[in-house]
Amino acid sequence: MSNIIFEHASISSETKFHKVNQDFHGVYSGEFGEIFIVTRGIGNDGCEIISHLATITIKNLFEKLPAKYDSVLALKIAFQNATKEVLSHISKHQWLSNSGATVAMVLKNSQGVYLAHAGDCRIFLLRKNKITCLTKDHFSYKDISQLTNKDEEAKNIEIPVIYNTIGMTNVEPEIIEGTKLYKGDTIFITTKGVYQRATRHEMIKAFENCDLTTGMNRLWEFAKDKKAQEDFTMIALKVANAAILPMILSDMKKEKMRFYILCGALGLGVLFWIITLVPYF
Repeated sequence: MSNIIFEHASISSETKFHKVNQDFHGVYSGEFGEIFIVTRGIGNDGCEIISHLATITIKNLFEKLPAKYDSVLALKIAFQNATKEVLSHISKHQWLSNSGATVAMVLKNSQGVYLAHAGDCRIFLLRKNKITCLTKDHFSYKDISQLTNKDEEAKNIEIPVIYNTIGMTNVEPEIIEGTKLYKGDTIFITTKGVYQRATRHEMIKAFENCDLTTGMNRLWEFAKDKKAQEDFTMIALKVANAAILPMILSDMKKEKMRFYILCGALGLGVLFWIITLVPYF
């Protein structure tokens, strides 16, 4: 059972490579819990419709679910429902063929905290100035050497191809449960444009000693002038109420070292003071 409370903030900025922002995001709550979701449209112009439709379909499902429904099953059904809606829409609008959406989301309810994603949207965990990616992109490499170059010496030209997205009939979301979260942890749910433009070091630096909204604005300042094709969308979740992270051995060693240094400096100060005053006695 989860007693975790999240503070949250979000940002979504188009990068002018596309005609409109192809990302979408939302924060929704209901009897079943809270969901935090980002989606990235992929494919033809107009795929922002797909990212919007995928998000709203997932939201609509969770708003109707009773509190005791199985969370993992609910997430699987949500992604499948989104794909059905997207494929139905594409069938009526052929100019959107080969379009889809990648998704990352966090679900928090009485059963716990669950992460789910499909495609190349990512979820990061920032803890004590260390950042970890909790998800793994769903892509494989396709050999396009025969399609792009007639020179026989130019072989094995490969590009990454996403294979698991909303809009593919066999979408299988990766679901992560049991992630331990502690007070002060921050989760970043991001589309591709965020980690294309901002390094992990910049993510840490942007959110150092500030609130979530300020951190997002700082990160956008780092990222906005860098070259990338994708739009910039993220939701940040700060763990405001949870257990305190236990001090690990390496931290204890660091604290001891600081204590020894402080004691040494204090001792030297006292010694210097005594040496200075001795001539007056």
